[in-house]
Amino acid sequence: MALDAPSPDQVGEATTPSWIWERLASAWGPGEAEAFLAAALAPAAIGMRLRPRSAEMGEPVPGIPGAAWATSHAAAAAAVPGAVVMDPASTAVAAAVQAEPGMTVLDVAAAPGNKTGALWDAMEGVGHLIAADRHLRRTRDAAARLGRLGMRPHWVIADGAQPPFEPGSFDRILVDAPCTGLGTLRRRPEIKLRLEPAAPVALGAVQRAILEATLPLVGEGGRLVYAVCTVFPEETVDIAAEFGGRPPGDLPGRVWGDGLLLGPHLTGTDGMFITVFDR
Repeated sequence: MALDAPSPDQVGEATTPSWIWERLASAWGPGEAEAFLAAALAPAAIGMRLRPRSAEMGEPVPGIPGAAWATSHAAAAAAVPGAVVMDPASTAVAAAVQAEPGMTVLDVAAAPGNKTGALWDAMEGVGHLIAADRHLRRTRDAAARLGRLGMRPHWVIADGAQPPFEPGSFDRILVDAPCTGLGTLRRRPEIKLRLEPAAPVALGAVQRAILEATLPLVGEGGRLVYAVCTVFPEETVDIAAEFGGRPPGDLPGRVWGDGLLLGPHLTGTDGMFITVFDR
């Protein structure tokens, strides 16, 4: 007797380590966990961030200004330097910062620099943009790549948990924190096999230390945006609740706790969690 083929949802669940499935089902319910894992089996479309004054190209991403889907790898390559290959979820993160010309802005854990470039463009190269990262090689690579596109933030080698800056010295801060990366499963399927069950808690401790160190650096009336390309509660809603975040407005996705969730099953993008801290 022939057996029915499994649905995409069932395949996603069956090919995912049980502990990941259980964490997601507990956080969201089985239906959304299945939808996320099924969407993570599909190939990721090629996202682009359109730079200011560039020609319109690709298919606009609803609700994310400046984000578009490329029609092919060739089209994405031809768009440079008027556009940068970048998932729309990352473009949404930069948009949430609301950086403006003349501001003093800090990008923490900035390499490889995609979001740094978005902040530079939002500031129109006017003001002070400091990009900090603890890894020398990655920082050099990011600086060289952005430099070729005419973007020249001030790069600093610094640990986000021990930033060498004065309290209250920034109008905007972006903390694109180190994380488990589960939101990038479509392009990095090996993540689900490499991660250990203790990883979300361990990374949550790192993220917490970075926020404790960087929140005091925001000046009065300023803003810090915390983002991670993962979806485990220990790295997302738990962090936002502990520090008093709120969901950013005017972006697609769904409110989850004190933040906003984007994902392949919701927005067609990478999985991303964004929360905002106003001072």
